[in-house]
Amino acid sequence: MLRKEWLLLCLLLAAACEPTPTRVQTVKPPEAGLRVLVKFAPGRGTKGRDRLSPDLRATVDANARFTGMTREGKAVLEFPLGFDIERARDMLDKAVGVLGRIEEVAAPDILEIDGLVVVYTGAAPPRGTLAGLPIVDQHEPGEFVVVCSRGGFSHGQLRALEDHRNVRYVEPNYRYCLIENIQAQTIPAKKPLEPPNDPYYLEGKLWGLENINAPVAWGKGFTGSEEIIVAVLDTGIKHTHEDLIDNRWENTDELQGTENEDDDNNGYFDDVYGYDFVDPEDKESQPGPLDEHNNGHGTRVAGVIGARGDNGGGVVGVNWRVKLMALRVIDSKSRTGYVDRIVKAIDYAVANGAHVLNNSWEGVRSDRIYDAIARAGDKGRLFVAAAGNNWGADIDDPEHAIYPACYDLKNIITVLSIKERDKLSLQSNIGENSVDIGAPGVDISSTSRELKPWPYSDRSGTSLAAAYVSGAAALVWGALERTNKDKVTYKEVKEHLLDDDNVRKLPGLQGMCSTGGTLDLEFVKDLRDKRPKAEIRQAPASDP
Repeated sequence: MLRKEWLLLCLLLAAACEPTPTRVQTVKPPEAGLRVLVKFAPGRGTKGRDRLSPDLRATVDANARFTGMTREGKAVLEFPLGFDIERARDMLDKAVGVLGRIEEVAAPDILEIDGLVVVYTGAAPPRGTLAGLPIVDQHEPGEFVVVCSRGGFSHGQLRALEDHRNVRYVEPNYRYCLIENIQAQTIPAKKPLEPPNDPYYLEGKLWGLENINAPVAWGKGFTGSEEIIVAVLDTGIKHTHEDLIDNRWENTDELQGTENEDDDNNGYFDDVYGYDFVDPEDKESQPGPLDEHNNGHGTRVAGVIGARGDNGGGVVGVNWRVKLMALRVIDSKSRTGYVDRIVKAIDYAVANGAHVLNNSWEGVRSDRIYDAIARAGDKGRLFVAAAGNNWGADIDDPEHAIYPACYDLKNIITVLSIKERDKLSLQSNIGENSVDIGAPGVDISSTSRELKPWPYSDRSGTSLAAAYVSGAAALVWGALERTNKDKVTYKEVKEHLLDDDNVRKLPGLQGMCSTGGTLDLEFVKDLRDKRPKAEIRQAPASDP
C-alpha cells in the first residue's frame, strides 16, 4: 500500500535548465525509506552535511542520512523504514532552537508533471490504459510505458499505479537539456601540417587533433574503420553535408526497402540513417533526422568524431572513416528531450550495432536511463558523456550533480574540456570522482548544418570534448580489431584511453578529473597492425 509519506517523494525538484512543467523525483518502492525536503529560514541554509550545525548534524546522523542539497537550497534527508512524515517532523522540530524556522513541505492534491514512466514486470499491459490512466507510449525491451493525465496526477492515481501487481516503480518523464556549444574565438593560423589534404587541417586550424596526437595514430595507418559505428544522441545530423555524407550509417534493409514500411521489422519505419525519436511522425525528418538546431549541435559533434578525411574538403575528424548513426533525442527548438525518447534511442543504438554512444545532454537522475546505459554496457557498448558547461561547477557535489555524467557505471566515460596550451577551460564542469578525462573543447572548428555560405564554423564546450573522446574510442576500437584481437570489448578500449601510461598528465587537471590528465592517442603507434602491408594506407605523421 502506498503510504502518504511516499507521495512526498514527488516533490523533489529536478535540475533547472529552462522553464519546464513541474517535475517529480523517483517514486521508489517502500523499502527505499522516507525522503523529505527541509528548507531552512533565510540565512540558515547549508551547502553540505559538513556545514550543518553540530546539533543538527548529530540529530540527523542518529536518525537519517543527509544526501545533498537541491538547487533551491533544500536539504535532502532520507529516513529508514518505520519513519512517517510526522515522526520526521518531530525529530527536526527538536533542532528548531539551533536552526530557527523550518519551512515544511506539504503534498499537493494534484501533482503537475509531464507524464510518468512506469516500469513493470510480467506480461505487457494492454494498449490503452494502465491502472485507469491512458498509455501514450510503450517500449520494449525496456519494458516501460508512459502514462499521462490531463491536469496532473492525484494521490489516488499514484496509489493505483504503485499497488498494481506488475508495477516495479514509477518515475517522472523527466526533461533533459542540451549541453550547448559556446561561440568560439578566431583561431590564429599555425604552421601548415602534412596530409590529409583537408584545408582546415593544412591551415593549422584543427588544434585539437594535434593536441590528442591523432596524426601519430594516422601515421601508423590507423585512420578509422567503416566497421565501427558511433551513435550520436543529439539534435540530429546534417548527414547530407559534404564531409559527413560518406561516413553516415546506413540501415541497408530500410535503404533497399519500401517507403513507409518497416522493412526490417524493428518497430521503426524508414530508419535509413538513424531515427527521429522527438517527432517520429515527421516524414521530412526520416529517413534520417537532419539537424535543425540553430547552431547545428549534433552536426558539429559528428564532424569532430568523423568528418571524412583526405577528401580535399573542409575539416577532418578523429576518424577519416567511421559510421555515424543519427539519433535525434533533443528537440531543436526547446533544446530538451525526455526520458522515454532517450531510453528508446539507447536501446536502438545497441540493437543496431553501435559500438560507442556519444551524449551531450544533462538533467536529473533517472532510473530508466541508468538501466538503459547499464544494458548497453552488458551488451559491450561504451557510453561517452559531456561533463557540462556550468563554469567550473564541481559535479561531485550533490548540489551540482548532473546526469548521465554522474552515473557510476563502468561503461561510461565523462569528459571535461581543455583549451590550447593544455589549460582547463573556464566553462567546463569538473569532478575528481565523476569526471574521467579531459579533451579539447575550446575554439573547435567542425561541420555546420548551414551548407551555404558557412558549412564550417567554430564553437566551444564539453560536448565537443566528449566528441573527441568518442572519436578516439572509435579509432582505438578499430585499431584493436585490426591487431591481435578477435573480439574487442568496451573495457579494453576504456582501459587504453584512461591508462595512467597513456593519459597526458596536466598540473591543471589534478583533482579536476580522476585521471588528472587529457586524451592522448600517442600510444596507438605501439599497436601492431596484422593486415597485409598492401592494405595499410600510410598517412604521414605530423611535424615534430
